Amino acid sequence: METSTKSKEEKKHRSGWIRAFDILMRASHIATTGVLFGGAVFAMPFSRLLTWHQAAVASGIILVLLGINQSRHWPYQVRGVMVIAHVAILGLIHLWPEYRAQIVATALVIGVVVSHMPGGIRHWSLLHGRTTD
Repeated sequence: METSTKSKEEKKHRSGWIRAFDILMRASHIATTGVLFGGAVFAMPFSRLLTWHQAAVASGIILVLLGINQSRHWPYQVRGVMVIAHVAILGLIHLWPEYRAQIVATALVIGVVVSHMPGGIRHWSLLHGRTTD
């Protein structure tokens, strides 16, 4: 019995540098998307926000890769599905650029809600009907 508990703990433990990198990427993503949100609210031309947009996309992709690396179930867990919805909602900016502030605000709310959900909900697998990891 003790070995199964120990293996679960070992499985969940990430190395210190991966955890530090994850925190750095989350902070970078929050900072860059904050600039983009401000740009959307104040109707700044996209050309002035391009570097920030690229940094937000890059940090988002890295966060997705870190999530998948942490769990192969990530894409169909609530956290993965919500990230996919988050990106899809942002894609609506291409259809309705005049609503970009509202669209970015909606994506921001989704990101905050998912980030603060209890682990049991975030790690719930829609495929398995239970928490996985």
